[in-house]
Amino acid sequence: MFGFSSWIHSVYNTNIRSINGTIDKYNSVLIIKDCSFRDEGTYTCSVWNKDSNETLWANHSTKLTVAEPPFIVNSDFKKDRNEWHLSIQFYTSSALSLVDWRCNGVSLLNISSTGKHLKRLNIDLIIYDRTLSVQGYLTYFITSQHDCSFSDYDICLTNVFGRRCEKIKITLEQNGFNTFWIMLGVVMMILTAGSITASLTVRSKQKKTGSMDIQTDVEGPPVVE
Repeated sequence: MFGFSSWIHSVYNTNIRSINGTIDKYNSVLIIKDCSFRDEGTYTCSVWNKDSNETLWANHSTKLTVAEPPFIVNSDFKKDRNEWHLSIQFYTSSALSLVDWRCNGVSLLNISSTGKHLKRLNIDLIIYDRTLSVQGYLTYFITSQHDCSFSDYDICLTNVFGRRCEKIKITLEQNGFNTFWIMLGVVMMILTAGSITASLTVRSKQKKTGSMDIQTDVEGPPVVE
């Protein structure tokens, strides 16, 4: 009597999940559809054979590498006085070949007025509800030239399997005090315009009728005294 146990998926010697394979006589076949970086790792299949009162086990492992471009884990933006700091954390299991920051679709690789950096570090990667600390990359970009205001920066990452480009969304925080006074000014302009409209209507009525009758059904905002 013999049988197969579930396949064990592990990453960096940490068990991630167990998956039932399809049994075909003396084979256990594992099919993974729509592979992504989460499916990379080592897959181990175990088979048991019971002879009398003794159970013997054997196993075999294979490694899966997914052919896809680098995966962006996190992005960040900070403003320090006149400088902008943009940073990206990303993961790739294959060799990294190029990191390209872009402004308005134009590469910044050969522009000396900007600071571009790349270093390796440990990052937290979520793989099927398990959080693992793996070796990834951090690239950050410092510039004092703001020709790319409001989401015109892009990052392109390339490894041996392909290239991935994503737009960096930049949100500048507005000063709440200035915003309040700007909105207040707009409201006062609207009310003033309404007051002028009502006044012109009243004067027009006076010329026609010679009386001080004021119509209350005036189009536009109410009169502010």
